[in-house]
Amino acid sequence: MSSIVKYKGKRHNSARIRLSLRILYGTIRSPYLNLTNLTFCSLMGLESCVRYLLQKDARTEDKDIFGDTALLAATRSNHSNIVSLLLKFDANVRHRNIFGMTALMVASCEGHGRIVKILLDRNAELVDDVDTEQNSSLMLAARKCSTKEHAEVMKLLLDKGANVNLKNKYGRTALMLMSLHELPELTKTVVQRVFDVDDTDAEGNSALSWAAKKGNVTMIEILSESNANVNIRNAKGMTPLMLSSLNGKEKAAFCLIKCGALVNEEDKKKKTALFCAVKNGSPETVKTLILNGADVHTQHKEGVTAIMLASELGHQKIITLLIYYKAWVNGKDDKGKTPLIKAACKGHVQTVQLLLEKGAFLDETCSQGKSAFMWSIEKGQQSVAQSLLEYGTDCNIADISGKTALHIAASSGATRFCKLMLRQTDQTQRDHRGMTPLLYAALKGNLEIVSYLYDNGSELNARNKEGDTALTLASLNGHNKVISFLLSKRIDPNECDNKRVTALMKASKAGHLKTVQLLVKKKANIKATDELGNTAISMASKEGKTQVKSFLIEQF
Repeated sequence: MSSIVKYKGKRHNSARIRLSLRILYGTIRSPYLNLTNLTFCSLMGLESCVRYLLQKDARTEDKDIFGDTALLAATRSNHSNIVSLLLKFDANVRHRNIFGMTALMVASCEGHGRIVKILLDRNAELVDDVDTEQNSSLMLAARKCSTKEHAEVMKLLLDKGANVNLKNKYGRTALMLMSLHELPELTKTVVQRVFDVDDTDAEGNSALSWAAKKGNVTMIEILSESNANVNIRNAKGMTPLMLSSLNGKEKAAFCLIKCGALVNEEDKKKKTALFCAVKNGSPETVKTLILNGADVHTQHKEGVTAIMLASELGHQKIITLLIYYKAWVNGKDDKGKTPLIKAACKGHVQTVQLLLEKGAFLDETCSQGKSAFMWSIEKGQQSVAQSLLEYGTDCNIADISGKTALHIAASSGATRFCKLMLRQTDQTQRDHRGMTPLLYAALKGNLEIVSYLYDNGSELNARNKEGDTALTLASLNGHNKVISFLLSKRIDPNECDNKRVTALMKASKAGHLKTVQLLVKKKANIKATDELGNTAISMASKEGKTQVKSFLIEQF
């Protein structure tokens, strides 16, 4: 029969209390969590129930599936009276849950100062115990010390001699974990107790690095006064100034510079603090760095400058700022790309327009010979391409392979731009491989472009330097709609290249069964041989295209 207990002066059936609370709190109180009556009542703050159960010899060491005992449950819910009650019945203060956390760690993490004091008074030796990730109670409180409660917990722990030099599994100390919070007095107390103010974590970040990253000006000033190295580098070669700049912490950056941070230092990838600020998109930080001597012309890896990076990212305010401070708007990286080309590749229309207004050369080309317009077509940035056309870009520029923007548009399927450029360009122009725009369109299967170019005078029988025609190229990639269109224009289905490899052979070798069937239906010669004596059947056989081989043998 269920026991009867008093709670808040009323008589309650303990089974009914338990059932009601399960319903109220849903699956959190599921029996699958293995909660005992004592743990459950401790969690819910039912002091009378807890007292009754303890008097009936309830086991304080019983735990749920997470390893929490009644003491940890009461601690987590901040029921200090129940914690004291459990301790009177010899609850184990050293018990750990599956995460290695003791009641003191839980109380410190949650900011329950009164319980922390109770536990420390019971056993002060608990103060430096660590969990499975090597976090001490001090570290757990330090993470959240922006709240008054957690700051008070830290003071209690420090008063009991908590070791500030302990490191967790990531090599971080309590001081590093405090970096998010500006607590001058508490920070000074911790700093005074550390062995080495420049101690670093597993990634090489010191407490100052963390303070810079989080923008904690107060901690930066305190650490600097304690002779912390303001130019210390982490494993990536990044200084605190770079970290503050990368995170857009302008005030922290200015503070670091005042404390002696070097502005033009480079990390292992040759990035400076200015590059970091540009990447973050913070005009304020960029301006602060420039006013304090940052070099706007510095090139990092692959010759990229700050204005190139800003253009690639579309940071217009920063671009305007950099140009005002004499950044080269037409500079080139190691691949010959200008800021305009970089902005065009990424589709930043307004950035492209800004750069042109600031004097960027419209038709400047990179080391591949491609202009911003050609790159915008290749990358599918149609809005940028349209804008560049309106600015009067030259559509007839050829890159180092002889391709014009029309070749690129035909290859990439940019039908609209093929139509726009056709009035200004020569559609019969060939690149260094002898490819016309129509041949590229056929190779890539862009039927609409093939049809449009044909309607406007392009030759369907044109051959490249290897003798390939639109039909052989389309067959190579299995573009059946293009093939059907070409054959409808009375193109010879037996067209071949310079080595006498026919369209059927190319399709057979590639395993395009439907293409093979289409060509055979249109009277392609199955018996034809190339200059080495290979047939479509032998090519399919060599490449293991069994379906194609079987079909051709049936038709032979």
